[in-house]
Amino acid sequence: MKLIKPVLAALVCLTSTLMIAPGQAGAQEKATVFKSNRIPAGQPAEHALLWVRMAKHSDHRWKINANIGLGILVGSVKTERTEEKEPLKKPLWPTIQIAPFDIEANEFAGEGSSTKAFAKTLSRPVYIREKRFISEDADYRHYLVRVRPGTYVIGGTRSTCFCWGSKRFTVEAGEAYNLGTYYIATENGLSYWPDLAGFRTADDLTDRGLVTDTMRLGEPLATDEAPGALASFSFTPVEYEDAAFFGNYFGRLVNRILPEGWQPGDAFELDADANDRGMSSADVTE
Repeated sequence: MKLIKPVLAALVCLTSTLMIAPGQAGAQEKATVFKSNRIPAGQPAEHALLWVRMAKHSDHRWKINANIGLGILVGSVKTERTEEKEPLKKPLWPTIQIAPFDIEANEFAGEGSSTKAFAKTLSRPVYIREKRFISEDADYRHYLVRVRPGTYVIGGTRSTCFCWGSKRFTVEAGEAYNLGTYYIATENGLSYWPDLAGFRTADDLTDRGLVTDTMRLGEPLATDEAPGALASFSFTPVEYEDAAFFGNYFGRLVNRILPEGWQPGDAFELDADANDRGMSSADVTE
């Protein structure tokens, strides 16, 4: 997704690191991403369970040609990316962050204009990582996460904040929820999924060696079948709502979850709320 210069300037402004103070985070409970041998025997009474499917990131990479020459003598070997792709021995899998969310302020809880204090009744921001999966097949990995009841937002990936447009959801204690399928791609044309392989990071960023991630949400359905290891739980499709233009509190690159049906070349406009957060309201296009 290519961004025109006013928007890029806003991105640079937003990526100053604003970390959560240790005293704030310490009051929260850490969410649990279960390993396959640690699945709870029953539904926890004081927590919600989240089942999410993560789609394969990529199974190949761009090939690199190295121009050794005299560079090997001075330690400055030059490399150049080709348009050839080479297969990986193992596929790459994405990592996604979910964080407690203040609906009224449209912010991470306790950050920006949010007046909600961090509390033991919430779970801290958590990354659902590559290896703590319940089961996998050729294209998907299944994860089970335990959190305190409350409202959460899809915050982003390790490199990219989805603070230009994300999704939030609310969960209750004693319930199990189906979060659907998360299709996450680096905007370098290498996505395993054809509809995400057409996205490219802005030239201004690639010139600096930076690449953003993007995401398409596969909505949860009542007909989705959980893997056998989770068959004892009854999962309800979670209800997603829009969460737009919250702050970039972890100093990452900035992007958004793709709107339903959005394709490269389409435009969308950042509204007045974006201006209040130091962003440009110019169109964002391919």
